[in-house]
Amino acid sequence: MFYRLKQNVDVMKHKNDNLDDIGMVFGYLLMFFVFVTFLYFILNILGKLPESWGYFYIFLFGVFLIFVGKGIQYWLGGYRNG
Repeated sequence: MFYRLKQNVDVMKHKNDNLDDIGMVFGYLLMFFVFVTFLYFILNILGKLPESWGYFYIFLFGVFLIFVGKGIQYWLGGYRNG
């Protein structure tokens, strides 16, 4: 009886792993858009944004920052699979 209960708990934990992964990706993307939006408004209010630039260029700058950060993380050995 307890073995069967343990199997059911293990199956439920495995089902939640996929949901946790989806939540992590969704949270990461949401916070990325919040960061880019705040950065755009701060640069725009302070007048540091070039006239020809819009939200899209700040978005690309954010993507560039992600690649630089992940590259440094990989270079320093902080990248792990699983």
